[in-house]
Amino acid sequence: MSVPASSEVDPQLQERLRSVDPVVFDIVLLSFASVIVFSALGLRPGSRLVPLVIGIPTVIALVAQTALDIFRFRHPVQEASVTGHDPLDLGFARLGEVVSAAVREEAEDTVLPTGEEARRRQLLFALWAVGLGVLATLTTFYLAAPIGLFAILLAVGRSPIKALLVTGGVLAFLYLTFDLLLNVPF
Repeated sequence: MSVPASSEVDPQLQERLRSVDPVVFDIVLLSFASVIVFSALGLRPGSRLVPLVIGIPTVIALVAQTALDIFRFRHPVQEASVTGHDPLDLGFARLGEVVSAAVREEAEDTVLPTGEEARRRQLLFALWAVGLGVLATLTTFYLAAPIGLFAILLAVGRSPIKALLVTGGVLAFLYLTFDLLLNVPF
């Protein structure tokens, strides 16, 4: 029995075979999220809050996405994007296109930047990491994290106002998550 050449294969069959990739990917993610949710049910009430708050909406969204992929519903804008094969639109790319893009990107990234500016940035980041570790060891993480984040944001050229706003947001998130929700002091 001979296998037909790729030009002889029915285009609808090819499209149907390609549409299996997103469904399989959705099922794998759905399985992973479901395991997290069911594992969290066995934890203490205080410990299971965050995994359930994140896991349950994720499972619901993945069920909806799996249903959309199974029934192949696409918005007209998405359909034009898929048929247009926009190389920058990886959200609607086929698995093979994503793998090809990753291989090309990996080949481009094998060359490390050289020069005085690259060395200066590497040294700056290394000193920042060491300084953050020493500061966290000598004080608390609540003091070290905002100081380290603010310092690195200023070092990479962000405005002081923007750096202060981002640092304040991160500090508020840490406080709300760990102190108030999880009761984990640090």
